[in-house]
Amino acid sequence: SVMREMAHEFISEGRDEGLRQMLLEKKNEVQKQIDDLILQRREEQERWRGEPGMDDQDRAYRDSSADQLLSLLEIRHRMRVNLDEALTRLQEGTYGFCNECGEPVSDARLKALPFAKTCFDCQNVIEGLEKVARG
Repeated sequence: SVMREMAHEFISEGRDEGLRQMLLEKKNEVQKQIDDLILQRREEQERWRGEPGMDDQDRAYRDSSADQLLSLLEIRHRMRVNLDEALTRLQEGTYGFCNECGEPVSDARLKALPFAKTCFDCQNVIEGLEKVARG
């Protein structure tokens, strides 16, 4: 409806800049974490290279530590991709609105979950339906 579109425009104009800033800050934060993890991985590789007499236990620890770093990197990378998608949606004017009902997602929810695509109520309904489907 025209009223809904006008409401969307009014709401989104006022909050877009604040949301964009929040998303960019989160993205920079995540990028810094990624850079730190990559540096940590390099340092570990250097340290292990200097250990000539490694036994099975040392190797197991090294591998487990490397796996842990890689899964942290993977999680951070996924967060960065989600933040990029959120920034794109913001540019397109669809960010901050529920994919289900079209109503604005609360700022509190967006601060907690910057890439939320549903409002709290719709998310609860979806999770309820998923529980029923799982039995």
